[in-house]
Amino acid sequence: MLIPSSSSPPPTAADLDALELTGCVVCGDDSAVGTVCSRSCAAAAQHQIAANVAELHRLPRNSASRSRRQFLTARNGRLTDAMLAWRPDVAPGSEQAASAQFAEK
Repeated sequence: MLIPSSSSPPPTAADLDALELTGCVVCGDDSAVGTVCSRSCAAAAQHQIAANVAELHRLPRNSASRSRRQFLTARNGRLTDAMLAWRPDVAPGSEQAASAQFAEK
């Protein structure tokens, strides 16, 4: 999964944007850009959000944990956006997916 452990430094906003542009926000698969690629990745995204919220509740409210809190909050937003954008009835990379994505804009 793309989320780092709490012991590693959080990625920058540019790192998160690059991950989002390269594929599935959970597994990195190229078939889905900025969304999730499958039901299993959608479920993994839900589990990541729940784990992130639990970690946010456990973190102390001090300046040392601020960057981790910002990362977890931003990651939850990206995961939520990806799940809302996912169309399980449309195969990623298909012509139907491209036209559906264009119609939403």
